[in-house]
Amino acid sequence: MFTCFRGAWAVGLGLSLFVSNSRADPIDTEARSAARALGYAGVEAYQAGDYRSANEKLTRAFALLRAPSLGLWSARALVRLGDLAAAAARYREVVAVPIETGNAEIQNRARLDANNELNAILPRLAHLSFALEGAPITAVEIWLDDVLLPHDAYTRELELNPGSHRLRALYVKQRIDVQFDAAEGEARRIPLRFGPEAQQAPAAQRATQASPPNAQPSKHSSTQRTLGYVALGTGGAGLLFGAVTGVILLGKKSDLDDSPACDSSGCLPAERERVSSYNSLRVPSSIGFIAGAALGATGLALVLLPSGSASKTAAGSARPVQVALGPSGATLGGSF
Repeated sequence: MFTCFRGAWAVGLGLSLFVSNSRADPIDTEARSAARALGYAGVEAYQAGDYRSANEKLTRAFALLRAPSLGLWSARALVRLGDLAAAAARYREVVAVPIETGNAEIQNRARLDANNELNAILPRLAHLSFALEGAPITAVEIWLDDVLLPHDAYTRELELNPGSHRLRALYVKQRIDVQFDAAEGEARRIPLRFGPEAQQAPAAQRATQASPPNAQPSKHSSTQRTLGYVALGTGGAGLLFGAVTGVILLGKKSDLDDSPACDSSGCLPAERERVSSYNSLRVPSSIGFIAGAALGATGLALVLLPSGSASKTAAGSARPVQVALGPSGATLGGSF
């Protein structure tokens, strides 16, 4: 398609790009200096095979100084990166740009090369168009590879890089997703059908319509899950509290068992304070374990069971879970 020149020629090209033919050159000197530096660096990166860096530098240089030679090398970098659609657009810019700066002969040659190289890649481009039905153009959003297309693109043929692509079309509460592969030179037309006609859409795409009121997830389902997670969290906290106090209880009981003031029949008054402390923790520890288990089981049922199942299960239970306190601890009753 084109020849990659190296060495001293690249430096000579760079110098000829930016030398003005007259003192009346309209290009700002500071912008020219910046474009010169970026142009040199971009061509060197291209020759080194770093096409991504070359494109970034040459694109910035071309924005600062609309010299066809800069745009030409930028387009060549895009071709090397496989972005043929962007390269075609850049080649067209180069062909259309007027000669306002630099060596006119070199710039005219750059425009001629850009036109020749454009014609060489055009057969490799894929083409995409849409058949939009059931919705006004201005009310539809079409995203191609996560880029929102302008509305005027919906009715014309788009140039596309060969390869895999994804498309999403949105209209009110309907959505169509399409995954497709475009081959070089392929012309593809994708139907986008909204409204009742969406039911006849091909299997390659999916249209999701707003569900009727009786098919929408109920608020009850969301509330049920929320309550379930709250119950799970509270139950977990209860179990943790029971576990911590249980460990403390074991330590206190071990101390009392080892005390010479205590035996199987009880403890002497000297150990009254430690006995009282031990007894005061027994009830909270039992409540923590029992209530934590009950709340955890209830929360798990609310989260895992379908909407309505948990309430039906609760309705069919003989009686609710009850925690009763007694002089020696706590008891749990009811159905789970």
